[in-house]
Amino acid sequence: MRHDSGLEREVITRKSRYSEQQIVGTLKRAEQGVAVKDICRELAISAATFHQWRSKYGGLEASELKPIKELEQENRRLKQMYADLSLDHRLLKDIVEKMYGPPRDCQDLTRGVAAQVCTNVSGL
Repeated sequence: MRHDSGLEREVITRKSRYSEQQIVGTLKRAEQGVAVKDICRELAISAATFHQWRSKYGGLEASELKPIKELEQENRRLKQMYADLSLDHRLLKDIVEKMYGPPRDCQDLTRGVAAQVCTNVSGL
């Protein structure tokens, strides 16, 4: 079931001035001993941005970025599928409750069955 009237949601993300490959190259320069403040001044970024890059891309090679992007896209798609299925489940559950009333308590049902079995056995 589609709940968004057939329109795909557009994800708007801010475009970075630097590609992921450039970011990885910048981090490699820092690992080689270039001062972080010099790199930040050269690229016109804050130290906080540099540290965010390091936390996200630190230790990666440029060749590892494509599989990671594919996994992130797959993860986004799966999360959306889960949200859609959860909504479908909730709607169906609400429909069933409206048609047949609220669900019975399982413990009440098992107590009744256990009492019936006990009386049948003692009556033998």
